[in-house]
Amino acid sequence: MRSNNKANNLIRRFRQTHKLEDLEEAISHYKAALAVRALYGARSTSLNNLAVALVELSRRSHKIEDVDEAIKCYREALVIRHPGHPDRHTSLYNISAALLDRSDEHEIKTI
Repeated sequence: MRSNNKANNLIRRFRQTHKLEDLEEAISHYKAALAVRALYGARSTSLNNLAVALVELSRRSHKIEDVDEAIKCYREALVIRHPGHPDRHTSLYNISAALLDRSDEHEIKTI
């Protein structure tokens, strides 16, 4: 839980300062939180948080690998957030936005 809170604080700071180091550190903390939550539950929330940060990183880095990792996290969250789950719509929206980002990035790379 501490890693997740630290990551959330770093994301807030990143949104104010736009320092890439904060975003990268937040991603590290989200990954640590995901490892713990795999044992204790709330995995879908950790996957979603990590994916959101990775999409943000991909928008800065223009690396398809970053958005691909985010899409992988969103897909795993969708397995957990089965039809009827109260947060499934959020996962569906987020994965569709990440897929659009990936498509846009692919177009930029091929131009």
